[in-house]
Amino acid sequence: MQPDGRYYMNIDKGNQAISGKNAVTIGNAANSVPCQTGPDGQIVRRWEVKTLTCDRPVEVEANRDGAVWLLAGIDSGVFGRWEFYITKFSATLTPQ
Repeated sequence: MQPDGRYYMNIDKGNQAISGKNAVTIGNAANSVPCQTGPDGQIVRRWEVKTLTCDRPVEVEANRDGAVWLLAGIDSGVFGRWEFYITKFSATLTPQ
């Protein structure tokens, strides 16, 4: 934890839609379903299931024991409350 009380990753994940040295951006998870106003005037939000797929090979280097770490996450430029659930993550590793 840093002096400001926050935790920071020690990898270069990039920023929002830009990939970094240690992470690849695979798409935009924004909800395309517009919000609606209910009969009581409250905003009604609809969930949307999305599938994001990396369309290119990504090279990773295993450690001397053959282990690799895979990272799945979200980066948002939206300030305020938002919810995002990763319900499934899969990867295929092919030795070179």
